[in-house]
Amino acid sequence: MSTVSSKSRSFIALPLTLAVSTLLISACSNTSAVKKTGATGSSAVVNKRPATQVTKPSTGADYSTAFLDAESLDELADLLEATDMTMVEGNKLAIQQYGDLWNRLRAGYRMNGGRPVYNQRIEAQKGWFTSRQDYLNRLTARASRYLYHTVREAERRNIPTEL
Repeated sequence: MSTVSSKSRSFIALPLTLAVSTLLISACSNTSAVKKTGATGSSAVVNKRPATQVTKPSTGADYSTAFLDAESLDELADLLEATDMTMVEGNKLAIQQYGDLWNRLRAGYRMNGGRPVYNQRIEAQKGWFTSRQDYLNRLTARASRYLYHTVREAERRNIPTEL
């Protein structure tokens, strides 16, 4: 009989240990709910919960709040309503120092050679955004702190600024 060295035993034991621990972990992730029936016997009905939940496609009007509590929703609402542009608008010194950011952004457009391309999905998205100017104002206000840095990084990396 051949003897197996301790090195080869550990080589065999490691995959076996990983397989067993993976099996135990996956078994714990799929729990079952046991429901007692009114019968006097010891029979129980086991209802298995699905491992993945099937969600219906969002129509845009109904947003899921299943993972947010009331406090998080309030904070999110405050963020979405941020429209204070007084810190960034009309600052001539900043415009002279950094340049007009929107002109720099437009100058960096390089996708499709700068030519507009018609695409039905893109036109639908553009229509959605243009019909919601108040949302664009809030979005711009929230992004105003970071837009300069984003454009600067795009210019530094020599990538199209519309990304």
